[in-house]
Amino acid sequence: MIIDEAVSLRAMNCVQTVYPRLPDILDEERLTAVSTLESRERHFACSKGRGRQHYLRALYLKAFRALGHGHLQPIDVPRQLRLRILEQLGQDKTLADIRTIDRRERSRILADVRGFLNARAASATAKQEVEAWLRGDLAQREGDIAVLTNAAIERFQQANIELPPLKDISAMAERALRAANTLVENAISKGLSATHAKQLSSLIDGTAPNTFERFKEPAPPASPPTLQRELLRLQEIDAWMPNAAALTLVSRRKMDQLANLAKRYNATELLQLRGAKRRAALACFLAVRRAEVLDDLAEMFIRTWENTKASADSHAEQALKALEAEREYQWAMWREVLLMIRSSRTPADLWHAVHLYDNEHYDALWDKMSEAITRTGLYHAKLEDHYASLRRFLPQWYAAMPLAPTTADDTLLRARDFLRQHCKANHPELPTQGAPTRFLSSAWASRALRRLRKSGEARNFHL
Repeated sequence: MIIDEAVSLRAMNCVQTVYPRLPDILDEERLTAVSTLESRERHFACSKGRGRQHYLRALYLKAFRALGHGHLQPIDVPRQLRLRILEQLGQDKTLADIRTIDRRERSRILADVRGFLNARAASATAKQEVEAWLRGDLAQREGDIAVLTNAAIERFQQANIELPPLKDISAMAERALRAANTLVENAISKGLSATHAKQLSSLIDGTAPNTFERFKEPAPPASPPTLQRELLRLQEIDAWMPNAAALTLVSRRKMDQLANLAKRYNATELLQLRGAKRRAALACFLAVRRAEVLDDLAEMFIRTWENTKASADSHAEQALKALEAEREYQWAMWREVLLMIRSSRTPADLWHAVHLYDNEHYDALWDKMSEAITRTGLYHAKLEDHYASLRRFLPQWYAAMPLAPTTADDTLLRARDFLRQHCKANHPELPTQGAPTRFLSSAWASRALRRLRKSGEARNFHL
């Protein structure tokens, strides 16, 4: 079932409507500012009728000044304010118990109040002018009815026009939003070529089953295989993308609004929408989804690399602990050797003691003790183990991501372009001539660049 768009937008509102209302309890500063009758206002209140009429005229005058409208009954005004006005007029405080007045009396009082304040009534013409103003620009940029409602309230106040009831202003905002949405949707649909329009329709008409729902799927947990699958999904979205000209005049808020519409509905529900609206929603969905997938890819790449580094770091720590245990064993062995030497009284005794083990055993001990093992070496060796899985998607990732330099050094970007130019399937070696490698740390450079032992000349660049 298709949900009414205006109702859906009301449910999504994150902005509150600021229709003027008086709180039930006023602090002293606010009460004084709102209730104090100036001499002209006192004269206006007392110019007609008697005590009751004086009170009601003063009450509606001060309420209108504070709120910009008189859509209320006396009981809707805080009792503090009613009592303060009666006190200034010297009237009986029992008048504060008046709860309601009839429509005719209130209409006469408000007509006098508007005349005193030089305010205009919210006529049909005034409402049409404000609604046309909303539709002209703001409604084509915004998608939140609360924002449009607040803008209409401010427009009425600036023009010194009495505010219509909130339900009337909300209805104006909804009509303006619908009209603006229709203009935007028609503009997007008109900007699509016939080929792209047909392609968008095939996304949900069963021609490409499950493609639309697959595009909606959230990003999976980060790992080299899932990252590669996300790169393939990005390439597939790119193949469905409409021509950019169709979306150039659409505000970001409108694009997000239409994209969210497509996300909420399935293919069957979208087919029930008006043609232009359906095509606009799908075009915006693809544009927004592509940007989201790019963000996901960047996040997944960072998370995968962090996980890889954490794994290598853990491996290095464990290997060092094992090495420390091995060194303790070696220290104990050297103590035994020294004990042999001290306890041997003749060269023959020493020879027999030292040759307790065969030569192969001593050769193995020598090789182990001669090996230079460092934490950095262990760390990078483990990273190299992971790199075989990472390098599968790196060329695709660099081809898809729109990178830009954040410093004066653009070596990494030049390296990416060098990779694009020379990387070929089943060929892990890159030429060193012209290869930008300044971004590499010394530890990585020693592993990436293969050099001749005698001259130190770089021969190739190992991926």
